[in-house]
Amino acid sequence: MTRGACLAWVAAFVLLAGARPAAAGPPSPEEIIRESRKAGGLHQRGAEARLKLVITMPGKAARERRLHSLSREEGSLGRSLVRFEAPPDVAGTAYLWLENRGRADDHWLYRPELRRARRITGAQKQESFMGTDFTYDDLEWRDPASRTHRRLPDEKIGGAACHVIESTAKEASDPYGKVVSWIRKEGSVPLRIKFFARGGAHAKTLFTKKVQKVSGRWVITQARMTTVAKETSTDLFVESIEFKEIPADVFDPRSLEKG
Repeated sequence: MTRGACLAWVAAFVLLAGARPAAAGPPSPEEIIRESRKAGGLHQRGAEARLKLVITMPGKAARERRLHSLSREEGSLGRSLVRFEAPPDVAGTAYLWLENRGRADDHWLYRPELRRARRITGAQKQESFMGTDFTYDDLEWRDPASRTHRRLPDEKIGGAACHVIESTAKEASDPYGKVVSWIRKEGSVPLRIKFFARGGAHAKTLFTKKVQKVSGRWVITQARMTTVAKETSTDLFVESIEFKEIPADVFDPRSLEKG
């Protein structure tokens, strides 16, 4: 989860973790990040899920969002569609993410009151996604080759042995100067990711709070993104998930307005 942080976890917001195949030698930092991105982005690939988001801000009552998420992998590229079902003020809103090869991902947001879908581009990608602690940038998957990675000493989180990888931005478009990831060795599950602004300040942290196996796959079923300066947080709960084939035409931007 970098610029692809990781709903996904929003996402469409599910963090999935698959087992890493055996290798002849120790994995490189980039290989570790790549495996965790396959497993722990904010978009699942090939599943239908029901999700709940809880947004917490200082001095205000917590706000809930309920979502229906569909995802697909097509030629190794991810597609994810999220429709907001509750509360009434956001019901009917839809978000579509299309991963691209060699260029920026496509983001579309449909608001029923406008009766049209708009494309999220440029600086808009650094805006909050529907009032959460995730930005549209956070919902993208960033190619590990776009950052420089190095291993830090291994650590444990909750007794689980983790690789610790420091990733430094190469591109000016990267919203984070540095990202540090704690990736559980079992299943390549990202347990903690810290995001640092270009100036070096600690900006956000993504915490994995609960992991379980579903249909033989590790699934992160509860996670929290916090924004340090604002003291806000967004909790993600995966209430149900089923791995299945979703038709390709579901992810056509023109379908957003059809409901």
